[in-house]
Amino acid sequence: MWAMLLSMSLVSVLMVFVVVERVVATIAICVIAHRQKMSVSSWAWAGLMFGLWSFLPYTYAKIKISKNKCRSCGHAVSNVFDFCENCGERIKRVNEGKIVLRFILIYYAVCCVIYACETFLPGIMNLS
Repeated sequence: MWAMLLSMSLVSVLMVFVVVERVVATIAICVIAHRQKMSVSSWAWAGLMFGLWSFLPYTYAKIKISKNKCRSCGHAVSNVFDFCENCGERIKRVNEGKIVLRFILIYYAVCCVIYACETFLPGIMNLS
C-alpha cells in the first residue's frame, strides 16, 4: 500500500513539474519572440507542446532571420521591415509558423519511428 501511495505521489510531482516547465518555457519563448518582432502565437503553441525543446526551432528561425539578405543589393535586413533599407526592394519575410510546423512534423515522425521499432522489431527478430 505504501509503495502504491509513493508511486502515485511521484507521478503527481512529475506531472506538476511538467506543467510548470511548459508554462515557464512558453512565457520565456513568447517574451523573447515579442522582443524580436516574431510571431508570438506560433511560439506559444511550440512552448506549450514541447516546453524547453521549443528553443530548438526558435534558434533555427533566429539564425535564418539573421541571414536574411536583400536579393538585389545583398544588404542584411531585419525581419521587421517589408522593404530593404538600402535599395527599397521588397523583402521576403521568414515565416516562423512554417518552421514550427516543420519541427512538429519531424518530432512526431521520429516518435512514430521509435514506437514502430519498439513494437515490431522484437517480434520480427524473435526477441520477445
